[in-house]
Amino acid sequence: MTYILHLIIIFDIFTILCLSLNILTGHLGLFSLSHALFYGIGAYTVSLLMLKLGWPFIISLIFTVIVGGCFGFVLAKITSKARDADYILITLAVQVIGYSILINWTGLTNGPFGLSGIPRPVFGSNALTGSGLALFSTVLMGIIGLMLKMIQDSPFGRTLKAIRENELAATSFGVDANAFIRKSTILAGALAALAGSLYAIYATYIDPSSFSISESILFVLILVIGGSGNIKGPIIGALIVTLLPEALRFFNITANHAAEMRQVIFGMTIVLLMLLRPHGVAGAYRLE
Repeated sequence: MTYILHLIIIFDIFTILCLSLNILTGHLGLFSLSHALFYGIGAYTVSLLMLKLGWPFIISLIFTVIVGGCFGFVLAKITSKARDADYILITLAVQVIGYSILINWTGLTNGPFGLSGIPRPVFGSNALTGSGLALFSTVLMGIIGLMLKMIQDSPFGRTLKAIRENELAATSFGVDANAFIRKSTILAGALAALAGSLYAIYATYIDPSSFSISESILFVLILVIGGSGNIKGPIIGALIVTLLPEALRFFNITANHAAEMRQVIFGMTIVLLMLLRPHGVAGAYRLE
C-alpha cells in the first residue's frame, strides 16, 4: 500500500509540473528549459520557511506560490523579446545559473548536502503522512486541473492559442502578446513552485540534484509523450512516465542498470511517438 501511495504522490507532482509547463509550451509554443528551477525554488522556499522560521505549512505554501510567481515575472521580463531558439537558450541559461546558485550558496541552501528534516504538514494534532498526503496532493492536482481547464476554455486561453498560431496576426488585432505571456509565465512559475512544495514535504529531504537541467528536460519529455495544448495530454504523459519505469521491477535488473534502462525506455517511447503519433498520446499540438 505504501508503494501505491508513493506512485500516486509522484504522479500528482509530475502532473502539476507538466500542467504548469503546458501553459507555456502547449498554449504559447514557448519551449522552456528552466522549469526545474521553479520546481526547486518552491521546494527550497517552503523548506526554509518551515525549518528556519518555523512557519506553518499553509502560510509557507501560500508564500511559496507568491515567490514562484515573482520569479516567473522576472523570467518573463528577461525573455520579453525572445522567441523560438532565443527563448530556449535564455531559459537554459537561467536554469544553469539558478542551479549553480542552489549548489554554491551553502549558507542558505546547504549546497550539495541539501536540507533534511523538512517537517510534514500538521493539521490539528496530526501530521499529514501516507494516505492523507496522497489525498491532499490528489485534491490539489484536481483543483489545479479544473482551474486550468477553465482558463483554457476562457477568452484568455483562446488568446494564448491565437498568439501561438500567429503572434503577429494576434498583435494586429490589438492583443498585447507580451502582457499575456507575462501573466502566463507568472502562473506557470507559481504552479511549479507549488509542485516543489509538495515534493519537499513528501521527501523531507531535498538537494540541488533534484532540480537540474536533466529534470527540466524530463518535464518536456512528459509533454512530448503525453501531448501538449490541452489538459489530458500532460496528465497522460505524467502517468506514463510514472508507471513505465516501474515495469523494470518485474525483470531481474540490478539497481546499477535500472537508471540506464529507464533512459532507454524513454528514448524508444519518444522515437515511436515521433514516428506514429507526433502530437503525443493525447496532445493538441506537435512540439516544434
